Amino acid sequence: MAITNSPDFQVQVMIKTLRQLGYDKLSSDLLHEYRTQVQQENDQDIPVLLSWFHNALRTNNYCSIDDYLVSILSDGHEEFIHITNYIGEDHKSVINSILYMVRRMDYYHNHKSDNEFSYLWDKLLPLLDIINIDSIRELYDAQILDRLNYENEAELLTNEYIPLHKLFFSLPGVDDNIQEVQDAIFKKVFKNSHLVFNSPTHVPALSTIIDQSVKYQQSQSPLYLPPRNRQEWKKAMASSDHQKSPTTNNFNVTKLHYTLTDHLDEVWFLKFSPSGKFLVTGSLDGRLILYNVYENFQRIKILEPTNAADSAAFVPFSTKPSSGKTKAVIYCCWDPKEQYLVSCCLDTVIRIWAVGDIHRKRITRSEANASHDIKLMTCFTLGQDIKTWSCEFLPYTKETSVSSSTPQFIIGSPDKALKVFDCHGVEIFDFYGNLEDDDEEKTHHDRDQYGVLYRGDPSRGNPSSTRRSHDATSNGDGVAAAAAINGEDEAIIDDDGTRKDDVSMLDADFKSSFTENPFNRINDLAVTPDGRFLITANNDKKLLFYRIPDVFNDESTTRKLACINLRGRLTSCSVSSNGKYVLINSAPEELQVWDISPLLHNNPPILYRKYIGHSQSTYIVRSSFGYLNEDSGEEELVLSGSDDGYVYFWKLHTGQLITRVKAHVDLCNAVDWNLHGSVVRSNDYGKLWGSVGDDKLVKIWGT
Repeated sequence: MAITNSPDFQVQVMIKTLRQLGYDKLSSDLLHEYRTQVQQENDQDIPVLLSWFHNALRTNNYCSIDDYLVSILSDGHEEFIHITNYIGEDHKSVINSILYMVRRMDYYHNHKSDNEFSYLWDKLLPLLDIINIDSIRELYDAQILDRLNYENEAELLTNEYIPLHKLFFSLPGVDDNIQEVQDAIFKKVFKNSHLVFNSPTHVPALSTIIDQSVKYQQSQSPLYLPPRNRQEWKKAMASSDHQKSPTTNNFNVTKLHYTLTDHLDEVWFLKFSPSGKFLVTGSLDGRLILYNVYENFQRIKILEPTNAADSAAFVPFSTKPSSGKTKAVIYCCWDPKEQYLVSCCLDTVIRIWAVGDIHRKRITRSEANASHDIKLMTCFTLGQDIKTWSCEFLPYTKETSVSSSTPQFIIGSPDKALKVFDCHGVEIFDFYGNLEDDDEEKTHHDRDQYGVLYRGDPSRGNPSSTRRSHDATSNGDGVAAAAAINGEDEAIIDDDGTRKDDVSMLDADFKSSFTENPFNRINDLAVTPDGRFLITANNDKKLLFYRIPDVFNDESTTRKLACINLRGRLTSCSVSSNGKYVLINSAPEELQVWDISPLLHNNPPILYRKYIGHSQSTYIVRSSFGYLNEDSGEEELVLSGSDDGYVYFWKLHTGQLITRVKAHVDLCNAVDWNLHGSVVRSNDYGKLWGSVGDDKLVKIWGT
């Protein structure tokens, strides 16, 4: 930002823009005036010899430079070498390389004709045989040196139709202007190059500037959405007067298409499948229901566990739950190939459903509840009455030494469990049990450095309830800690209210050493698309980041990479399609998006945007990224349910609240966007999204 706001860059933009508009004389006058001013301001810093050399280049007086360089080759070259950045001993290669560049410019201006090839063969190309390329590498761009061989240069220089910028090494940011060529070639050769060789190179073309300006103006409009895919781009371009970017594509995705009434009680969850072809919903009634998105949301199957089915599918080595608990579905996830579903329920049972049969080309309504290969395959618990609230499948790139033909998934619990299982119920990995130990001495040093000491007891908490929200409301540790709000640092505070330190983000080296207990209550979790990182939203208001092992075996370990301490109660988290952002619900009235790409370089995540408008008090409300732009690979929207039954929409990259739509009579528990829906029969299913609420309804919305 500092570069683009500098006077130097702004003048360069004006000069290049004038040239592209055809005002060559005006741009040359402005450039001359600008250079004169720069050199006057820095006259005492520019050696006389360099000023002479630069002026001779600008006036195309190549013969004077040629004579001078030839004269100092045999003796007295120390003064000239002193104004260069060269620090080696091969002074003749330096002088000959500069002489070669000058003669090349002279050849272009004065000798490029059929009857003057003698200049090329006798004076220019022979220099290449006496220049040691390796000794001058620090003085020129690699793109120049890689081209400096006799055969390549001879072929290039004898081509009379080649444009100027290609004749001079095709350097980036250089148009067909010899002064830009001079500056690009000599920008690293001389000590004061930045004062004298300052043509407007690396300035975007005028068409690019206009295109970017249009896109920026569009992005600032709350109602603008770019075309989602290539088909839309073509239509928008055909109807737009602008040649680079369509001008109108207003937000219009709040039309109600379907209302699904198959559930018997509050609906808590919905999730579109990875391909966008299917939808699954979960409810307090204990049922999962599968729908075919591309067939007008025709119901495929109702998955309702029974005691008999649970007993038949229960893993022998697992502890069975206490009887009499509701089987209400809290969460459900798809395996990447849509062969399995894993559901987390209030009765603490983890159920794995085999659903590969949904890929049959057509299932008629009369067959919908028939006995197909959509059934409960496995179920197990994490232990006696240990709750399970969230699960996510790992990508198929993950390897394991355990003999298994099924994919693996991660289970998180508010009762402090975080493990990987396969679809046979076999435990593959324990994140808490295989957590690398922190250096105790470094831990104490960091605590002294930051002045942060957590005194709260993270084991305290309120009793659970059959309503899925109550465990989420209780953090129990009494620790209030804040991340950056509106760009300002806030303090981490003890449970007695004492201000400890002004810090908005714990340093990456600080890691997890600030907490006395490595085990956290998991409210929700997410896995990055590449399978490298696990993110957990915890009951103690912490967003934690773990490294996922590349291979699961007896030697596998994990490590906490970073921790974000927040004021709000964390109820859900999800990762964007490109793995760059994580979206979290921070109750009672805030959503946050964090840029997690710094994790790739061992740095902590950065707060990207905050979104205000909705409300959630004591219940879990799930949000979603929305409207995947296939051109950029990023979503454009953030949406969330709310206590008041509305769904709220924000622009992801600006944080602007766009609108809200009344979706449900009571609480809107969750929303999800069909991010990977395709265009089928002229219908773009990637513009559909769904909402579920306490009114027992599943609603499908879109354009």
